[in-house]
Amino acid sequence: MIGPGIRKIQLSQKPSSDESIAFPFIGFGLGDRIVFEVVIRNYRQQHPEHYVIGVEQEGMMPSMRDYSNPPDEIWVVPVEWHLDRLKSCLTQMLIEANISQIRIFKLFMHSWFIECNAIRRQFRLFEVLNQLSKQGDYSTLIVPKQDLYWAQFFLLQHRIPENSPIVAIHIRNYHNHPGQDKNMDFRKYSTLIDMLIEKHNAVCIVVGKDEDNAKIEKKGVIDVSKSSLGLWSTAALIKLSDLYIGTDTGPTHIAAAVGTPIIAVDYPDIHLGPFAPSEKCLKLIKSEYPTDISGYAGIPLNEIYQAAKNMLNH
Repeated sequence: MIGPGIRKIQLSQKPSSDESIAFPFIGFGLGDRIVFEVVIRNYRQQHPEHYVIGVEQEGMMPSMRDYSNPPDEIWVVPVEWHLDRLKSCLTQMLIEANISQIRIFKLFMHSWFIECNAIRRQFRLFEVLNQLSKQGDYSTLIVPKQDLYWAQFFLLQHRIPENSPIVAIHIRNYHNHPGQDKNMDFRKYSTLIDMLIEKHNAVCIVVGKDEDNAKIEKKGVIDVSKSSLGLWSTAALIKLSDLYIGTDTGPTHIAAAVGTPIIAVDYPDIHLGPFAPSEKCLKLIKSEYPTDISGYAGIPLNEIYQAAKNMLNH
């Protein structure tokens, strides 16, 4: 413990140095935590002499511990703490640890650490990721072997024909910003699934969480959206798929990070992701989130199907 309720996890044997850099990464969603992997990895590669500290909330997945090149040390704060308490404790911790630089990715945090002597640098996450992607540097997610074994056995149980491509589809998402609906039209994607099965003998795995629509029970569909699959089981199924279709959600970033070819549908231009090599990612972009989602039809079904057809043929 380095404060009341705060845990310290040492991940390397490197002694702390005069150049200790803190990355407080709090208040971000699943997709953000996945793509942040490349930010930490790139920094550690560029500055191997620096002592890197990551700060995250308890229970967040993936944790920075799961990164391919994790920080030297992680501070884990209780998820139930309100912002005032978090600000006070974290500021005190940074002062006591004599941190030399704080890299901030949440705008509201910039005013938190004015009492620290550390240099405060503000970044916009997606601008950093865009710059790294131009260098050919993308986030990676290493799926644990036991989860890959589970997914392989799970698919074997469903007796998928040898020549059938596996297409993972994420239809439903829960998003908390008003007017920014990231859900895909269930009827349209049910039709898309039918087309993929009929024309390509595909097996479609419906991933994510969907409590609003009935489970899809038809030949050629494996609907796990009613199951309680965790991050790694979902990531394993996506990794073993030949194609992933989804919108601006966490599972889309999972697909990019595990190397599965992606069709990113109805992707807004406010986000530059998903971040993956161009040959593995096709974005069907809408210009902006509509204010009235009830009147937005989205990318036409035939355009999505043609994109899927082209990706499967390659």
